Amino acid sequence: MTLTMGDGVKYFFAGYDKGFSGNSALFCLHDPKNDRFDRPQTIQSIQRGVATDLSSLVEIRKELEQAQLVVSHALAAPTFEDCTPDEIRGWMQVINDGFDRMISIKPRLMRLRHLDRDHLQQVFDSIVEQVRDLSYQKKDIEHFWFDVLCDPGGGKGKRMAEQLQRLQAPLDPDSPEALGF
Repeated sequence: MTLTMGDGVKYFFAGYDKGFSGNSALFCLHDPKNDRFDRPQTIQSIQRGVATDLSSLVEIRKELEQAQLVVSHALAAPTFEDCTPDEIRGWMQVINDGFDRMISIKPRLMRLRHLDRDHLQQVFDSIVEQVRDLSYQKKDIEHFWFDVLCDPGGGKGKRMAEQLQRLQAPLDPDSPEALGF
């Protein structure tokens, strides 16, 4: 597809998922030596393109359904102060998995928005919002992990680690804690 400006300069369409955020369409200067962009499209090539896009949309729909389950589970994470380190690791994995799945779906869905502009735009906006929520949750859990549990300065993290070790250690029957003191 080419675009001709008022001054006669031609540009060709290079893709939807371009730019810093992946939300921009890209048009590049047309090279007159390469005329493949000026060829008229045939009905067969348009039909092949639509069939490919529809099959891609079906695949994305299946992936999106699975990703939505992971994302809803990740967004229902409890407060991290109430979790053990192993539970926090598990939640980190769930949140990262949901984030990665949505990030992989986003550019492919953006490219296919032309099939059903209104509905797919709403789905795309929902994905963008979920990615934003998951990125905030990723930051929260990472800050909690490094600031509270793994504090290299020996602050809260060291005290919490010592408390966890005391809770997990077997109780000595002769210790003051066992005697109730």
